[in-house]
Amino acid sequence: MSAAAVLEPALQSAKVPVVGLRDGAGRRRVLYALQPRQFQAYNLTPLAPRRPADPRPAGGYVKHIGYGGAAGGGKSYLARAVAVAAAFAWPGCTVIIFRRTKDEVKQNHVNKFREEVPEVLSDGRRLYSWNGQELCATFFNGSRIYFGYLRQEDDRYRYQGNEYDVMIFEEATHYAWESVRWLTGNRLRATRPYCKPFVLYPSNPGNIGHAWYKRLFIDRDYDPRLNENPEEYAFVQAFVEDNAELLRRDPTYVRQLDTLPEP
Repeated sequence: MSAAAVLEPALQSAKVPVVGLRDGAGRRRVLYALQPRQFQAYNLTPLAPRRPADPRPAGGYVKHIGYGGAAGGGKSYLARAVAVAAAFAWPGCTVIIFRRTKDEVKQNHVNKFREEVPEVLSDGRRLYSWNGQELCATFFNGSRIYFGYLRQEDDRYRYQGNEYDVMIFEEATHYAWESVRWLTGNRLRATRPYCKPFVLYPSNPGNIGHAWYKRLFIDRDYDPRLNENPEEYAFVQAFVEDNAELLRRDPTYVRQLDTLPEP
């Protein structure tokens, strides 16, 4: 199967294709295209090719990437785009997207992933196989995307013994520091020699993880005793105004947000 990640060179268009494939007739189909702010975060990952004036540290890459800070910034879509890009770019890799509960990960990610990425292409080729019990998509090249949940502190032990090249903690401030640190410290590791493990933390402010998220990505206050290297952390601020696609679909959304209490 000739499916491949499509990586565009610069933020020159409103939406930049980052994941695509070609059908049996050679026609290109874009699965995920990112808006400029989303693409800025994507460029911090090791999935993006290195370029002059690369924001990533010389000889390395940003291992922990924060994104968001405001409602409507396109966090969930970015999470799925990064997950599928990794699955295509790194054959045999393992990716996991977390939400707080099983229902949330189904509603916010599984259902949309299944709409955005066809299981079987129009020419009959199978792109991935879906396991509803394990909430896992196994791709044609051996890569897997899991959809997990972390409501209780003990939920982290569901993933004990597993290895993940990419972890995505969607709505990251919903999780306790102990769970995030344990998972990224124990379960994040390269499963293939060409994989470069990293973590994406799309989130809004608030909730139980607000303090650790603010410390790492806003205050940039790192603890050398925890081997926290400042060069491995970056944050991309995103506002609802950065999500032209959302505002095009629902022009009243900003006014709706303005009716909420300021915090």
